[in-house]
Amino acid sequence: MAAETETEALASKMDEEKAVDGAKTEPTPRIDGQYQYTTRETILIVSLISLSILLAALDSTIVATASPVIVSQLDGMSLYSWIGTSYMLTSTALQPLWGKLSDIFGRKRSLLFVVIVFLAGSAFCGAAPSMITLIVARAIQGIGGGGIFAITYVVVSEIVPLRERGKYTGIIASTWALASILGPLLGGVFTDTISWRWAFWINLPFGVPSILGILVFLRLPPPKGTIRDQISRVDWVGSGLCTAAITILLLGLSLGGTTYPWSHPGVIICLILPFILIALFVVWESRYAKEPVIPMGLFTASNARYAFITTFSIGVNMFGMSYFLPLYLQVVKSYSATQSGLVSLPASLVVSFVIMAAGFATSRTGKYLPFVWIGSIINVALTSLFLLFNETTSLGELIGVSIAQGFGMALVMQNIVLTSQTAVPDRLIGPVSSVAIFLRTIGGTVGLAVLGTVFSNAFSSHLSSKLVPIVDKISVEGGNTDLILSLFGASVETSSLLASLKSLPYSPQVIDSLRDALLSSEMWAVHLAFAAAIPFAGIGLVATLFLRHVPLRTTSSLQVNLEEEAQAQKSNGQDSANVTLRDEIVVDSDERKKSLDENL
Repeated sequence: MAAETETEALASKMDEEKAVDGAKTEPTPRIDGQYQYTTRETILIVSLISLSILLAALDSTIVATASPVIVSQLDGMSLYSWIGTSYMLTSTALQPLWGKLSDIFGRKRSLLFVVIVFLAGSAFCGAAPSMITLIVARAIQGIGGGGIFAITYVVVSEIVPLRERGKYTGIIASTWALASILGPLLGGVFTDTISWRWAFWINLPFGVPSILGILVFLRLPPPKGTIRDQISRVDWVGSGLCTAAITILLLGLSLGGTTYPWSHPGVIICLILPFILIALFVVWESRYAKEPVIPMGLFTASNARYAFITTFSIGVNMFGMSYFLPLYLQVVKSYSATQSGLVSLPASLVVSFVIMAAGFATSRTGKYLPFVWIGSIINVALTSLFLLFNETTSLGELIGVSIAQGFGMALVMQNIVLTSQTAVPDRLIGPVSSVAIFLRTIGGTVGLAVLGTVFSNAFSSHLSSKLVPIVDKISVEGGNTDLILSLFGASVETSSLLASLKSLPYSPQVIDSLRDALLSSEMWAVHLAFAAAIPFAGIGLVATLFLRHVPLRTTSSLQVNLEEEAQAQKSNGQDSANVTLRDEIVVDSDERKKSLDENL
């Protein structure tokens, strides 16, 4: 029942929060000058952390470019998809756990661990002699990469006050946009001029300075207890249930509709079993876990709850559009991969700029919800506008709509994690940040599965209806219909089918009819995939309407936690490791207290 008591204490703790509004008064002096950070030191640490994020983000885009050459040289075409799937499984499945694990083992130690694991995985990937070895190394890389994404946000949230946090997390988030620009270019250069192995080894010379910088400049309180004590505090049952549920769900979403049909028994089991495991996880965390890996009390605070819904919906739209827009450009508009990337380039640059600008604006004004609301409205409107795209849409219209939607998503992405952090005690910054980032990632995976299924079904049904009169015409003219039925009945991508049309022994009129059928079916399927994304964007918009403003402090979570521990030790004479959420006292304002009360 320990977890249940702590969950109830979370709600009680929010009712007890008091004191100085950081947005209106100077922060109280820090208890220990060792953990003070000047602006210059904060910028340095955030830059080092951003370098780690950049490496992990670059990895996915570089590898995507190099993958065709990799599978060719390692003779592993049958395992092609597992280059990405193995990384995705480990990085996503462990993401919700890193917040709590960094609470137990220490932020600095945990950050160094995941960066080292990522670099070790990169080294093994570059040296891989076979596809199996590469896939295993990619899984190791994923453990580190997922941890980097989760823990960096936690570290920044620990050392930077809420009021100032936006501009620094904006700098970190903008590295994603930079990675999307540099990744394909570097991947092409390495693959074409040196070796695909440098797509992985490039992480090493940049990762080592990041490790050294974190060791020297990042100053955080050491974790409590011995290593044995810390290991005993880990919620192994909860961690196992959570990881198993996510891994099995991701396998089902990855294999369903591609390697196996959705009706395959194995896929069905992979889609049902995770919900049973999640139910067991909730029961365990709520009733039996001494230190829950994800405190269920997080979901009782309305700002956190609705922020989670919003970040999930953003993940669906962000990853869905990043897949289906290039598909539309390359198949329907006949753009090359390079041209498709250039169309997306302006939007990536805008996203990078807007994320940073929104962060600085939030820090300056103390307001964050207006950006979330405006961005959500733009996201719904622009996702709907994609339905107007067709074969004649101009280049200017494509770029304009992409930029506008990127603008809206950037406004939401920058501030929604911050919104979730305002809803919980500083002690829970780790878990709430990890859950928010995880939900964006899992939203993208679910979105691709849902939108991909809609696309595949729409394409197949529309193409079948278009082929009937063409096949009838060929049959009447005495032509051979077996060839066309076998070609179009195979699971071949549209671009390959279009390239194969020239070799068919049919008249130019029939070839043109087949090409029109393919393109119209592709356009119809893309439209329906875009349409399927609109409800997710709408759900995200509705969720933002329930968010409430909580004033942003100018004292860091680190300072608040140190003050709480000192006060708890002074008043109770007990070790801070035994302080429950009910014992925590957050230095805050009456206005913020009222806002937090309402969020319950």
